[in-house]
Amino acid sequence: MTQDKRDRPEVVRVPQKKHVLADLIAQCDPRAPLPTDLALWDAAKPSGEEAWQMPGRRLRSAPN
Repeated sequence: MTQDKRDRPEVVRVPQKKHVLADLIAQCDPRAPLPTDLALWDAAKPSGEEAWQMPGRRLRSAPN
């Protein structure tokens, strides 16, 4: 009897690169403009019953 490879598939794990926060931050440009989709998101007004919670404070409705 021979074993077919399809009966027992092998799992191959590729080593993942460990990221270091300092390296990731070094790739950022703080003077780069905000992407359009994020600028639109920031400028959008609340559209429903969004709630904002601040640390140490009670839950309140979103500002209008």
